[in-house]
Order: sequence, then C-alpha cells, then structure tokens
Amino acid sequence: MKTMLLCDLVTMRQTLRQLAGSVLLVLLIVTLATRDLLGGPIAGGYMFSFMYLFNAFGMDENGGWASFRLTLPLTRRDVMLGRYASVLAVIVGANVLLVLVVSALATLWQGMPPHIASLLSQEDPSLEALARMALLLGSLLLVSASFAMPCFARFGITKGSRVLLMLFFVVPTLVIAQFGSELAGSLSTFVTSSGPLVLFLSMLALYALSALLSVRLYETREL
Repeated sequence: MKTMLLCDLVTMRQTLRQLAGSVLLVLLIVTLATRDLLGGPIAGGYMFSFMYLFNAFGMDENGGWASFRLTLPLTRRDVMLGRYASVLAVIVGANVLLVLVVSALATLWQGMPPHIASLLSQEDPSLEALARMALLLGSLLLVSASFAMPCFARFGITKGSRVLLMLFFVVPTLVIAQFGSELAGSLSTFVTSSGPLVLFLSMLALYALSALLSVRLYETREL
C-alpha cells in the first residue's frame, strides 16, 4: 500500500500543480464574488480534492497504466488501498490548507485600507469556526469519495461517472426538494454542536468500509 501511495503522489505531481493553479483562481473569484472569507477556500478545497480523485482514476485508463501497474510487485489490494490512502492524504491536506489560507487571508485583510477591506462583508472567523468548517468539508469529501471510488473500482471512470450522476445529482436534488426546510432548520443546530466532529469520524468509518468494498470489486474486474 505504501508503494502505491508514493506511486500515486509521484505520478500525479504535475497534475497537482495544475490543479493548484486552477483552484487558486476559483478561490479568489468566489471569495470576491460572495464577499465571504470562507466560501472561496471551501469551494477550492472541495474542487481540488475531487478533481484529484477523478484525475487519478482517469490516469489509470490512459495508455493502459492500470494494466501495466499490475506487472509491478503490487497486488490489486495494494493498488486500491494505496489509492484510498492517497485520496485521504489529499483530503486532509486540503482541509489543513483551508484553515491556513483563511487565517492568512484574515490577517492580510486586517492590514488593508478600508476601501479594499470593505470588499469582504464577513467578520474574521474564529479558529473554532474554521475547525468546524474543515470537519464539515472533510466529511463531505469523505462521503463523496466513499460512493465514487467503488463505482470507479468496478466500472472504471467512464462508466462509473454515469452512475455517479445519479448518486450525486438526481438523488440529492430529490432529497432537498422533499426535506429542504427540515434540513435547513436542523443544520444550524448541528454546526454549533459537536456534530461536525462526530460526523467526520463517522465518515472515516464509512470510508474504511468503502475501501474494503472497492478491494473486492477491483479484484473481480477485468482490465
């Protein structure tokens, strides 16, 4: 698994640089457009992590890399567990960067002239608020990856993306349309309690179960 983790991070090194540039641009645009110090980094963190996930599996299907990799001293179990480890590392890294970037922006903004500082309407977030937002973002990324990666392990990214269209767009839309008001009312209470930490730990458990399922699916897949 360690070999596959390092292999993923090395082969995706150039892609990570390109993603970082795109995410930085999105971060600045969203932050200025919404006048919200949290909105841009959260959108950027989600975008960076999920685009890494799609690009990593997409690389497997480009040039027969998935088949060639199995000629190395790696089992299919090692491949899939290493992929889960690399995605988890990126998710954790994105959340740490979220806290650092928002803290840096808040400090930088305090020294700006009033006519520039007025571009952001939100007060500086506290460290506790940043931690809660990072936990919620991490939970969202973990649950997204937990459903996406078994689909990719079984069908590959081309067919798996069609399944994800149903999971990530149609189903959430129906749920929000049916229970939107109830969800909005309970969310404010949830965010201000210990809910984000409990949710994050629960999503870690779901992520581990998803890894075991993906191993089984990948071992039976024909490449």
